[in-house]
Amino acid sequence: MAAVMGRDCTEWQGMMAMDAIGLATEGESRDLREHVALCPSCRQDAADLLSAAGALRSVDPAQVGRLEPQRPKEAAATRGRVEATPAGPLSAADAHAGHGKKTGHPTRSPATSGRRRRLAGVGGALLAAAAAITAVVALGGAPAPASRTTALTGQTGVVASIALTSQSWGTRGTLRESGQAPGQVLTVAMKSASGRWWVAGSYRTAARSGPLEVQVSCAVALNQVTDVWVTDQSGHVVLDAYVGERQR
Repeated sequence: MAAVMGRDCTEWQGMMAMDAIGLATEGESRDLREHVALCPSCRQDAADLLSAAGALRSVDPAQVGRLEPQRPKEAAATRGRVEATPAGPLSAADAHAGHGKKTGHPTRSPATSGRRRRLAGVGGALLAAAAAITAVVALGGAPAPASRTTALTGQTGVVASIALTSQSWGTRGTLRESGQAPGQVLTVAMKSASGRWWVAGSYRTAARSGPLEVQVSCAVALNQVTDVWVTDQSGHVVLDAYVGERQR
C-alpha cells in the first residue's frame, strides 16, 4: 500500500484516463482503486469521469479502426477553424468561482499552472477517447441532439457566441468569435452544476483580425453546464457567459 500512496497524484490522473479507455493493466487498475479509496481529490475526479467512461465502454473498436483521424497539419490548415484539445475536471479551489461583476481584467480564472501540471497526464488520453467517441457517434443515425446558443460577454469590439450541443459522452461546444487581439493563446472552461470547472480546450487567435471558429468538448452533460469562461495565459477572463437554464 505504501508504494501505491507514494506516487504523485498527477500520475494517477493519467492512469484514470488510461483505465477509462481500457489501456491500464490489471495491476494498474487495482493500484488505482486502492489510491482512489484513500485520496478524496482523486476520488472526486474519478467520479466526474464516470459518464465519459460509460460512453467509452460502448465504443465499437472495429468501427473506430476504420476511421482515419485528421492529421495535426491538416487541422491547422483548415481556414478559420480550430479543433481545441480537451482536458479534464478542475477542483473548485482551482477555479476562483466568484460571481461578481467584471471590472477591467478580472483575475477569477480556472486556468492555473497547478491545474496544467495536474492535467498534463490526462489530457492526451482523453483527447484520444473524445475523438473516438465523436467519430463513432457521427456514424449513427440518431435524432438531432439538444443544443443551446449563448452570446459571450467580452471587451468592446469583441463579438462571440458559443453553441453547446448534447452528446452521448457529454457536451460539444462551437465557439465563434471575432475582434480578439491576434496571436493569443486562450483557454475555454465549462462549469458544472456541482461547482467544478472542466477545461474544454484551448486555441490560438488568428494571426490577423477576423472570425474564428473553435471546437471544444467536455464530459459534462449539457443540462449540467452552467457557465463558460475564456481566459488568457495570465488567467484573466476575456469572455464569459452564464449558459445554464434560467429559473423562472
